[in-house]
Amino acid sequence: MFITTKFRLLILCALTALCASASVNADLFGSAKPYPDPKGTLMLPDSLTPVMINHVGRHGARFPSGPSHTATIRRFLSAGTLTPSGQRLINIADSIDNTTEGRWGALDSLGMAEQAGIARRMVNRFPDIFRGEVRVQAVSSYVPRCVASMYSFLHEVATLHREAEITASSGPQYSPLMRFFSVNEIYKHWADTIDTDRILIAMPEFDIAEASIAKLFAQAPQSTPRERLKFLMAEYSTLAIQSASGGDALTWHEFLSPKEMEALWALNDVRQHLLHSASAQSLIPSAIAAPLLRDIAADFDAYVANPTTAVPVNLRFGHAETLMPLLALMQVPDCYYTGPTEEVPNHWHNYDIVPMAANLQMIMVRGQSGGYYVITLLNENPVRLPGLPLYAPWPQMREYLLEKII
Repeated sequence: MFITTKFRLLILCALTALCASASVNADLFGSAKPYPDPKGTLMLPDSLTPVMINHVGRHGARFPSGPSHTATIRRFLSAGTLTPSGQRLINIADSIDNTTEGRWGALDSLGMAEQAGIARRMVNRFPDIFRGEVRVQAVSSYVPRCVASMYSFLHEVATLHREAEITASSGPQYSPLMRFFSVNEIYKHWADTIDTDRILIAMPEFDIAEASIAKLFAQAPQSTPRERLKFLMAEYSTLAIQSASGGDALTWHEFLSPKEMEALWALNDVRQHLLHSASAQSLIPSAIAAPLLRDIAADFDAYVANPTTAVPVNLRFGHAETLMPLLALMQVPDCYYTGPTEEVPNHWHNYDIVPMAANLQMIMVRGQSGGYYVITLLNENPVRLPGLPLYAPWPQMREYLLEKII
């Protein structure tokens, strides 16, 4: 078949538009977005030799964390007379329950591949660290998907560097470091008192998202704004997780317009920001990451004090709720915002900060003069902390980190 140049250009334009659309759609999944390929590259000058890594990672892509969202969908929709779209959404909720039973929250094959990919790039990027019988120490939250993420990562490290001396541990004893959001009593009390529903219902995005409910009912039941918000958040979470759990990433198009999906993302983005990052409401959600930041600084101190006894590869595996406070406490660019709440979606993007398998890497390098420097990577892309050079001398970086803890 003869294809003209003009027709080839039309095909190319269509494919380009499709790829751009897919990228936007993935962003709308928020923190359920699968891990993206790193955009930046780290080209170390020959004068700097990598000597140590501190890595804090989120678990990889997973199945839905539990049946609460599908139960909310089913309960809300069952109270009225449904359209075919409403019945279809109930059928999807039933299908998710059936296929995910026994695997709620479990790491899936994509999550395993995400962790293996990050590990592979780490070993290949920093061969000076992964030499000989290098010691690798890993800890994780006790939650199974975090443990599985740790072992998927370590399996790749062991495959690529069989001389590595690897130790791995998990359990409640690491909750002060990896799950401080579940054990810090000040934070727990604060989280119980903030009325995020009231804040979200007052946002214009709620009105946009709320309009989508009419498509699901031939005769809608009586409901309160809080009940509708709970349903919408359950619907969003259920549809957004599809691409990370082996489902159809485009399912949401059956029920939501792009504008409605974007509004739901914004509501979810603001909720995560309020509960797990520094905000105009409070700095408590970021302050609780202080034990983890202190532990990272202590690892670097130990290496500088005695490189022969310190562990050069330190890996930690937790949750989105581990990384969001830590990144805000460190004031990593685009991860810290304390301006007006209604402006959060314009400044703080959960899909860039904590996609599945999100990670913070801090790499210590040694200069030819013997001085130490630290480079910071977010999701494997170099970032410059406020007031510091990209290659920050360790004394400066240490002062910066400890100032955030006080």
